[in-house]
Amino acid sequence: MEYTLDRFPQFLEDYQEYFSYLGEFDEALAVRHYLRFENALLELLLRNPYRYAYFKETGAPYHAKLFRVGEKTFWIIYTIDGTSVSLRRFWDCAREPGTHGLR
Repeated sequence: MEYTLDRFPQFLEDYQEYFSYLGEFDEALAVRHYLRFENALLELLLRNPYRYAYFKETGAPYHAKLFRVGEKTFWIIYTIDGTSVSLRRFWDCAREPGTHGLR
């Protein structure tokens, strides 16, 4: 089954904030990490989005994949609706638990 990818505004804000921050220090590194991450989204999530468990802090309907970008680790939090995978948060694991705004 083919899935489409939808990025919610909060995901885009989180995502852009991190890669802009990284780019301030090393633009080439930011581009490499960005391309690697985008490829992983397509390969890992769109191929079989049900392979990842529900997000431990919220449960259903939110699934989550732990992903390392550079020196930081993020949760990619998403939902699945039919053939659409909706990215909800690109959430830094160093943040306080429960501050992701999902519920």
